[in-house]
Amino acid sequence: MLTKQKILISSLVLALAISGAIVYLALRSSSSQDIKKDTTQNINYDPPTEEEKQQAEDNKERIIEEENNNKDPEADDDGRVIVAPIISSAAIVGSDVEVRSYVTGTIENGGTCQATLTQNGNTVSKESTSVADATTTICPPLRIPLSQLSSGTWSIVVTYSSLTSTGTSNSASVEIP
Repeated sequence: MLTKQKILISSLVLALAISGAIVYLALRSSSSQDIKKDTTQNINYDPPTEEEKQQAEDNKERIIEEENNNKDPEADDDGRVIVAPIISSAAIVGSDVEVRSYVTGTIENGGTCQATLTQNGNTVSKESTSVADATTTICPPLRIPLSQLSSGTWSIVVTYSSLTSTGTSNSASVEIP
């Protein structure tokens, strides 16, 4: 009888070990498949082209100029401080045009950031709610689907509005293929 118990216990232990190994391999296999899915995105790791380098330099100069031109706070007719939204980038990201911007001259949550793209009388706009940062007000990225834009050059302006501040950026552009 003791031998039968030993055989039964040994069989149970062996069955548990085999079941555990199967579960482990199944989980490991599905985990590696998830990683493979993430690595199929098309990311361009090539060095920047001369055109991209020039756009970056032009953008840096524009940002410095905008910041230098906005040192004295002014007010509009409603008593709101005139601020300076700055477009830090406007580029095609995936299937969208992504506009990133921030606002100098105020640090506050809850304002409205609006990116407006125009081309030949056509207008497309997108809004987000601002977030206070240490030294500026951040406009979360505004994403406009490429399906809403025809090919060619689109002009971009970001406006900012809150109970205490208002302003409009200088124009930037993006080329839609």
